[in-house]
Amino acid sequence: MRVKQGSLRRQLNGPERTLSRHDLRTSRLEGAIGRVDPITGDVLEAAWRAGACFDAWTEHHREDAYRTALSAAGRDLEVEATQEHDPLDPLACDHVRSGVTKEFLLDEWWQRRAERPTGDCRGSGWCDYSVPIGPVRNRLVAA
Repeated sequence: MRVKQGSLRRQLNGPERTLSRHDLRTSRLEGAIGRVDPITGDVLEAAWRAGACFDAWTEHHREDAYRTALSAAGRDLEVEATQEHDPLDPLACDHVRSGVTKEFLLDEWWQRRAERPTGDCRGSGWCDYSVPIGPVRNRLVAA
């Protein structure tokens, strides 16, 4: 991920473009616990009891607590975070109605797999690009 972020940062070098990056440790943890799984609740509770909390602030990040909780459940953080899943498998956030449909997310996933860029989404309320990117390819459905 660091290599990919570095490559993106170099490609987007310019005053009118910026790259917002998420902390890689937090991203890895989200990847590990972001799937619907019978043990997820137990893992989260065990990590919480060990001092972890749902803070994205890096100074409060307790990866050790999550690693220990996952290990106790017979899981490994790296494996859980990097394994390939069936795109139709349920996600932990599927019940959330944000206006972005599962179909839209699946379309974006297939676009990524095909290495095709997403079209311009200015005016959709979901992004704010300051430079022209191309025609709008996706339309978001209001919640």
